Amino acid sequence: MITGMQRALLVGLVMSLWVTSVYGRPIFVDNQSGSDGYDGYAATVQTALTGPTKSLRQALRLARRGDEIILTNTGIPYTEPLLLSGGRHSGYPTEPLTIRGNGSVLNGTAELPVDGWQRQSNGLWRLSLTRKGSYRFFHEGQPVAEQAMATPSWKPTDLAIDHWASQQGAVLFRFDDQRTPITERWSYAAIDFGVSLVDVRHVHLQDLTIVGFRIDGINVDNACQDITLENVTIENNGRAGLAVGGSSRVDVKNSHIAYNGRYSVLITERGGVQLEACDLGGTDPTVMELK
Repeated sequence: MITGMQRALLVGLVMSLWVTSVYGRPIFVDNQSGSDGYDGYAATVQTALTGPTKSLRQALRLARRGDEIILTNTGIPYTEPLLLSGGRHSGYPTEPLTIRGNGSVLNGTAELPVDGWQRQSNGLWRLSLTRKGSYRFFHEGQPVAEQAMATPSWKPTDLAIDHWASQQGAVLFRFDDQRTPITERWSYAAIDFGVSLVDVRHVHLQDLTIVGFRIDGINVDNACQDITLENVTIENNGRAGLAVGGSSRVDVKNSHIAYNGRYSVLITERGGVQLEACDLGGTDPTVMELK
């Protein structure tokens, strides 16, 4: 027979399990002192098992609905994407899945292969890459300006010094005649997306800088709902800073989205974006209508 004390303990246990299942846990990530062998339940190493994960991938593996993923800003960029998909990476209306960047940087660049450079003439260099499409280049960590082909009659000799342009599957750079790029440190946008959200609900992303991804800094697609981006900086990505498609809806607050390849904010299909106190670098969102 269950006593009053036992009944009270049982009710307390059930309530505790219910609260744990509804309200999210913090999962900590540290790309310097963390390890994917840790459980992610502490910001610093506590025991042989308890401490922050090293990778964002492992944190997302551990995450359940409504959890909070907390990045430690180590001063060293996180060089991997955040890929969220489906119910597991969703939250609840009153308890969103939250990713707190604490000012951390997601960086999608990789070193340019030295053997990709080919000298042409008149200060022109040709760079061959296996990936085609959107590009972004960095010299000593700083973005290099692209020169758009203004007319169909554009010629490589029209390229300004210290600029680049893509032409017929290759990339052309122009430098001073005395400069040799193969002796310098170059990188390019290599990873497709910084943050990818597909079919997720109730997600809050804040205090994060996203730079150097080949296509979009943040891509929100299919039927994402109740997505909030707050205090994010999205710069120097190959196509768009933020791209929203399908029937997805995104609220963006107090954010800076500028200097991306083609678009600051790109809206396709039936996507929707609400902007509040945002800096788009003097551009407007681009809406591509359904045909």
